[in-house]
Amino acid sequence: MDAARENSVDTVIHSLVDGEPIKVWSWLTTIFGDMAQQEGDELSGSVLGALTESIGIRPQAMRVALHRLRKDGWIVARKEGRNSFYRLTESALVETHAASARIYAAQVNSVDDWYLLVTAGPSTDLAIIQTQLRDGSLVKIADSTFLGFGSRPDVDEAVINLDIRFEDIPDWVVQKVATVEITDAYVRLETLLNAIETQGDPITVLQRTTLRLLTLHHWRRTVLRCPAIVEMLAGEGWIGATCRQRSIQLLDTLHRPDVSIDF
Repeated sequence: MDAARENSVDTVIHSLVDGEPIKVWSWLTTIFGDMAQQEGDELSGSVLGALTESIGIRPQAMRVALHRLRKDGWIVARKEGRNSFYRLTESALVETHAASARIYAAQVNSVDDWYLLVTAGPSTDLAIIQTQLRDGSLVKIADSTFLGFGSRPDVDEAVINLDIRFEDIPDWVVQKVATVEITDAYVRLETLLNAIETQGDPITVLQRTTLRLLTLHHWRRTVLRCPAIVEMLAGEGWIGATCRQRSIQLLDTLHRPDVSIDF
């Protein structure tokens, strides 16, 4: 084995972590969400230990984070001899599968149904609008005016609810919703993807898995903080679309290990 090459990969991994600090519980969520997606899938404590240590997380910090995730109802644990095994709870699996549909999609599918909502006053009084703002299917484009996709919501009759065509949405709407904050997040992701892509083939399975999880972790955080409607409006030439394509390609290259793996 090429020790210099192996050390080089480790150096890149730690430089990526130093550039974008990772919370321990969030890293564990990424690991479970990628490697234990099916009901009954379990990860051993030794595997979790190897994957956390690979980015510089100490065992005590991992144990504290696992305790927090158990307390929050995200994972359950069992003992088998001296070994511990962990899996996602039913509710965590539901949330994971819902997010996975967007995270792992190679591209964003276009939709035909678009609508405008115009309210008489502050949107805080309209629960359905707040719900759709949170799930990313609706975005505010002006005072008391919202653009959405999919089925039109059943709102109060005081709200103007209009069907519109995608081709009639002006460019200024895209520029308004693709904010500087969202764009900057994708620029930071691009830098990380550059570093991983130029690294070449990892030496060990642990390094490959760590690079895969780093890719997924930062892609997941970036895309889930960007409302889905922004991706649909911005189109293929936008930096978010480019990052999606590159991230999915990397995930395919750095393929997911079997849940029963032992490093």
